[in-house]
Amino acid sequence: MLLDTYERNGYDETGLRQRRNRLAGLLAERLRIEHAWAEHPEIREVPITAPLYLTGLPRTGTSALLNLLATDPTMRPMALWEGINPSPCPAARPRRAIPATPP
Repeated sequence: MLLDTYERNGYDETGLRQRRNRLAGLLAERLRIEHAWAEHPEIREVPITAPLYLTGLPRTGTSALLNLLATDPTMRPMALWEGINPSPCPAARPRRAIPATPP
């Protein structure tokens, strides 16, 4: 259905190729995530307590606030690549651990 929608929305060949490549990339990422869950089911057991979501309109200081919050050793900000490709990167080193209690 999605590919049919792409065909009917007036994309030229370049636009169709970009949409198809994007969809293939998203599906490949989904497979990597499924593989990571199958290989490491303990991932689901890691507790995520009190997540903080930072949102805002462009040019309102959200990046500055995120950078400020990231200096706190008890915080662990999400890296840009993690938002784009959330599957575990095999070559990446583990991120710093978050202390159980603030120092």
